[in-house]
Amino acid sequence: MADPRQVERLVQHVQRLPQRDEYWVGTHRLARLWVTPRNAPPYRPYLTLVLSQEGKIVRSHVQSHPPTAETLFEELLQAMRRPVWGAGRARRPTRLYVDTPEDIVALTPGLAALQVQCVYRHPLALADAVIADMERRLGHDTLLPGLLSLPAVTPPLLGHLYQLAAQWYQATPWHWLTDHHPLAIRYRPEDAPRYAVVMGSGGEVFGLAVYDTLEDLQRIYQSPLSPKQLAQIVDARDRAPDHVGPAVDGRGLGRPGGLCRDASGAASRWGAPRGRHVRGAPRGWRGARPGHQAGVGHRVAKRTDHHIKRGLRSGGGFS
Repeated sequence: MADPRQVERLVQHVQRLPQRDEYWVGTHRLARLWVTPRNAPPYRPYLTLVLSQEGKIVRSHVQSHPPTAETLFEELLQAMRRPVWGAGRARRPTRLYVDTPEDIVALTPGLAALQVQCVYRHPLALADAVIADMERRLGHDTLLPGLLSLPAVTPPLLGHLYQLAAQWYQATPWHWLTDHHPLAIRYRPEDAPRYAVVMGSGGEVFGLAVYDTLEDLQRIYQSPLSPKQLAQIVDARDRAPDHVGPAVDGRGLGRPGGLCRDASGAASRWGAPRGRHVRGAPRGWRGARPGHQAGVGHRVAKRTDHHIKRGLRSGGGFS
């Protein structure tokens, strides 16, 4: 929390600054990218951005947690007192547009003392364009398509998916099922099966890896290709026009950077539980050697293949 005496001194300093008849834009958002520290869990940062009406960045700030009202007000004071290089001289705007109703309530009293009007406006096209550019520079050159870009995928459906993922994590099925207990899953008895492996018995990677075909599952354990090469094969097949794959496949659910860009916020808005991070298969799968997925050795891979074939010979899938 900011020192109240320091904030008061900033307010007094800003009150003496000249005021220009212009508007600024202020916003703070959960970025659609991942920060992956070397010795800490990955997280999605929060971006706080103040723009001039010309589209120049007056001040920006990146942090790992949502900014408080006090933090936002101090950022605005610092933006007026010392704009970043190239954004002009120190000054006060006459209006500040924000896109969060709660910010209007929190910021209006402090800004009123500076003769700055706080106005709600949504959407903020100027901020949208600048933040999209920042995300491309800080993250990937091109944004990964989100789950909402898939046909028939809706925000309520994704909210339900993430609820199921949280229930899966709380149920801890990896205490009873290991990597060499493959499952054949049918939504309806007449449907073609998909194949799944419970991840987590090694205590490092938790989740459910789902594969479209038996060949995909066998390839993971038997192929001499590296995990990266296998991922490229699956990705290439998923991009084929005549292929419609599941929203969650063998690459898992919780990969940092692979989380659907537009669904990440939608999941929380549509009731996805917050709290403990639900991990998926990809981190362990991507870093493992063929036949060693999440601690599966070569002999275990052979046993897995044996269990699959035995289950198919015995008349039909696994429950």
